[in-house]
Amino acid sequence: MATVTSVTYVSVVNQVRQAGDLLHLPYQPIATALAFVHHFKQTRNEAYPDTRVAAACLFLACKVEEATVRTNDLLNAVHFAAVQQLDSAVISGNPVSERPAFGTIVGQEYYALKETLITDEQILLRTINFEIVVQHPHKYLFNFGKLINAKFSLIQMAVSILNDSIVHTTLCLAHLPADIAAACLQVASELSNPLQLPVVSSSSDWGALGVKQQNVDHIGLALLDMIVSNMQPG
Repeated sequence: MATVTSVTYVSVVNQVRQAGDLLHLPYQPIATALAFVHHFKQTRNEAYPDTRVAAACLFLACKVEEATVRTNDLLNAVHFAAVQQLDSAVISGNPVSERPAFGTIVGQEYYALKETLITDEQILLRTINFEIVVQHPHKYLFNFGKLINAKFSLIQMAVSILNDSIVHTTLCLAHLPADIAAACLQVASELSNPLQLPVVSSSSDWGALGVKQQNVDHIGLALLDMIVSNMQPG
């Protein structure tokens, strides 16, 4: 069952996203890193510092997706994202127990953090059982959209819903990427006015695309819950 991430969980996710943006990474390695975060957080009960989890997941994802990034840049980007996150917490009036010092990581501090990063990568690999290949739903979404002649605006909305689901839910751990893609298209259709998905009107239509209507409906409910939750203030 998909769940919206907790406050601490969101902290790690946001660090991955912001660090990825700072490093000008393509979306693929960022999405893969987020999948690793979900897997790690759902599997391990021990408390790990958010910055270590974020750095390890990005480090491994960049290797898997063949995204070139210097280790020094990655560590500094995650560190900067953590500092910015705490600044936002202070501005919002939330208490901050421990604030990392701002500044570029160099010298002995860098070498110590690099050693820790390598250790954390090994912990991450064992946690995910060395299953490093992540199948993202995007290619299925675009293919389905083309097959059913979906309007561009519908595909845009479906992609937005999909990207939000990678951030806010654990759907990627529980469901096939094709089913998630179909559900995003269906939810986008339901939220559009008028409905823009006339081709897929029954379970047999989804079956022709290789997905089951029951799975699409189940994931769709989780996506709608996510959308409603994201609209809540605070």
